[in-house]
Amino acid sequence: MTKPRHALTEGKDLDFLCFNSLLPFLSRLLELGAFRNHSTIESLLAVKPPKHTTSCHIHWKDHILDTPFFESQALSRAGKIERAEAFGRRMKNLGIRAGMPEPPTQHDWRAEGLFKTAWFSIPRVLKGIIIFKIKHY
Repeated sequence: MTKPRHALTEGKDLDFLCFNSLLPFLSRLLELGAFRNHSTIESLLAVKPPKHTTSCHIHWKDHILDTPFFESQALSRAGKIERAEAFGRRMKNLGIRAGMPEPPTQHDWRAEGLFKTAWFSIPRVLKGIIIFKIKHY
């Protein structure tokens, strides 16, 4: 059995769906009931953009706009957004519990996505450095 590949990916090439860093966030959004017309992962993955386009809108339910995505785990902050420091600490602890000696951070996930989409490719970075130096001399 082969692992499914899906266009829900960051980058120009299709990758294994299980490697997509958006899946945990989609899971959380589904748990919150965030989407107007979708309540399952199957429904979201079945969305196809209209012909002659590469994307389409998936609409939010109105109640989600004021809902914290990462709700604080502290009893004293119930119902409030989790602070970045607490979130990072919790993610690190979960990674260690999963057996990772140095768990990836949220920044690592984003850097991978930027690299895959060439926003953070070596030529682009070098071009940015060269332009910066030219403008500042």
